[in-house]
Amino acid sequence: MGRRSPAPRSRACGCSRCEQAGLAERDRYDWRKSVVVAIARDGYRAAFSWPELANTPGGAQVMVAYERDGAPLSEQEGPLALHAPGDTRTGPRHVKWLQRIEVRVLRD
Repeated sequence: MGRRSPAPRSRACGCSRCEQAGLAERDRYDWRKSVVVAIARDGYRAAFSWPELANTPGGAQVMVAYERDGAPLSEQEGPLALHAPGDTRTGPRHVKWLQRIEVRVLRD
Protein backbone atom coordinates (compact mmCIF):
# COMPACT_ATOMS: atom_id res chain seq x y z
CA MET A 1 0.00 0.00 0.00
CA GLY A 2 1.12 3.54 -0.72
CA ARG A 3 1.89 6.02 1.99
CA ARG A 4 -0.79 8.64 2.55
CA SER A 5 0.15 12.29 2.62
CA PRO A 6 -0.33 14.06 5.93
CA ALA A 7 -3.47 16.14 6.21
CA PRO A 8 -3.18 19.77 5.16
CA ARG A 9 -3.93 22.51 7.65
CA SER A 10 -6.70 24.97 6.96
CA ARG A 11 -9.09 27.51 8.38
CA ALA A 12 -12.84 26.89 8.44
CA CYS A 13 -15.25 29.20 6.65
CA GLY A 14 -18.78 29.40 8.04
CA CYS A 15 -21.79 31.53 7.30
CA SER A 16 -20.46 34.42 9.38
CA ARG A 17 -17.44 34.51 7.01
CA CYS A 18 -19.85 34.69 4.06
CA GLU A 19 -21.57 37.66 5.65
CA GLN A 20 -18.19 39.32 6.23
CA ALA A 21 -17.35 38.77 2.57
CA GLY A 22 -20.48 40.70 1.59
CA LEU A 23 -22.49 37.80 0.20
CA ALA A 24 -26.13 38.78 0.24
CA GLU A 25 -29.29 36.92 -0.65
CA ARG A 26 -32.00 38.40 -2.83
CA ASP A 27 -34.46 35.95 -1.33
CA ARG A 28 -34.30 33.35 1.40
CA TYR A 29 -33.90 30.47 -1.07
CA ASP A 30 -30.81 31.82 -2.85
CA TRP A 31 -28.53 29.48 -0.91
CA ARG A 32 -30.36 26.51 -2.47
CA LYS A 33 -29.41 27.78 -5.93
CA SER A 34 -25.81 28.75 -5.13
CA VAL A 35 -22.60 27.16 -6.35
CA VAL A 36 -19.07 27.71 -5.12
CA VAL A 37 -16.40 27.64 -7.82
CA ALA A 38 -12.72 27.28 -6.89
CA ILE A 39 -10.42 28.56 -9.64
CA ALA A 40 -6.72 27.75 -10.04
CA ARG A 41 -4.06 29.98 -11.56
CA ASP A 42 -4.05 27.81 -14.72
CA GLY A 43 -7.84 28.10 -15.13
CA TYR A 44 -8.73 24.68 -13.67
CA ARG A 45 -12.08 24.89 -11.85
CA ALA A 46 -13.92 22.76 -9.32
CA ALA A 47 -17.55 23.37 -8.38
CA PHE A 48 -19.59 22.58 -5.29
CA SER A 49 -23.24 23.27 -4.61
CA TRP A 50 -23.81 25.36 -1.50
CA PRO A 51 -26.21 22.74 -0.02
CA GLU A 52 -23.49 20.10 -0.54
CA LEU A 53 -20.96 22.19 1.39
CA ALA A 54 -23.37 23.16 4.16
CA ASN A 55 -25.33 19.93 4.64
CA THR A 56 -23.17 16.88 3.89
CA PRO A 57 -20.28 15.14 5.65
CA GLY A 58 -18.20 15.38 2.46
CA GLY A 59 -18.90 19.09 2.17
CA ALA A 60 -17.85 19.64 5.77
CA GLN A 61 -14.41 18.25 4.89
CA VAL A 62 -13.71 20.71 2.05
CA MET A 63 -10.88 23.02 3.03
CA VAL A 64 -8.55 25.69 1.76
CA ALA A 65 -5.08 24.58 2.81
CA TYR A 66 -2.04 26.78 3.32
CA GLU A 67 0.36 24.37 5.05
CA ARG A 68 1.07 20.68 5.61
CA ASP A 69 2.81 19.42 8.76
CA GLY A 70 3.57 22.98 9.87
CA ALA A 71 5.35 23.91 6.63
CA PRO A 72 4.03 25.86 3.65
CA LEU A 73 2.55 23.77 0.85
CA SER A 74 4.99 22.51 -1.77
CA GLU A 75 5.79 24.40 -4.94
CA GLN A 76 3.65 21.82 -6.77
CA GLU A 77 0.52 22.82 -4.80
CA GLY A 78 1.16 26.56 -4.53
CA PRO A 79 0.62 28.83 -1.53
CA LEU A 80 -3.08 27.87 -1.33
CA ALA A 81 -4.90 24.73 -2.44
CA LEU A 82 -8.46 23.52 -2.11
CA HIS A 83 -8.92 19.93 -0.94
CA ALA A 84 -12.08 17.82 -0.93
CA PRO A 85 -10.98 14.73 1.03
CA GLY A 86 -14.55 13.44 1.28
CA ASP A 87 -14.79 12.89 -2.48
CA THR A 88 -14.86 9.19 -3.36
CA ARG A 89 -12.81 9.79 -6.53
CA THR A 90 -9.45 11.35 -5.83
CA GLY A 91 -8.15 14.35 -7.71
CA PRO A 92 -11.01 15.97 -9.62
CA ARG A 93 -11.78 18.59 -6.98
CA HIS A 94 -8.26 19.15 -5.68
CA VAL A 95 -7.41 22.66 -6.86
CA LYS A 96 -3.71 23.45 -6.72
CA TRP A 97 -2.47 27.04 -6.94
CA LEU A 98 -5.88 28.32 -5.82
CA GLN A 99 -6.35 31.84 -7.14
CA ARG A 100 -9.93 32.70 -6.22
CA ILE A 101 -13.26 31.36 -5.01
CA GLU A 102 -16.51 32.61 -6.53
CA VAL A 103 -20.03 32.16 -5.20
CA ARG A 104 -22.70 32.26 -7.89
CA VAL A 105 -26.47 32.12 -7.58
CA LEU A 106 -28.04 30.23 -10.47
CA ARG A 107 -31.09 32.17 -11.57
CA ASP A 108 -34.02 30.95 -13.65
